[in-house]
Amino acid sequence: MAQLTLQDYSQEIEGLLEKSAYDEAIAHCKHILQQHPKLVEAYRLLGKAALDREEDKTAQDLFARVLSADPSDFVSRAGLA
Repeated sequence: MAQLTLQDYSQEIEGLLEKSAYDEAIAHCKHILQQHPKLVEAYRLLGKAALDREEDKTAQDLFARVLSADPSDFVSRAGLA
């Protein structure tokens, strides 16, 4: 079984989001969060997927979580705008 770093895994999820494979990206993010519940990048990616799926309330909640951990996060600030 091949080993991936979390950074590589996040990049693969970004690729899924670019291909509009939102359900698959969400499933991968949830899998990461089961192992690493405090990983801010997974919440950011979930927020992006929710925003792309026009789930505004969910995206708002996820981006707020990211901003509570990293107040200067550009993606989350843009997502909330």
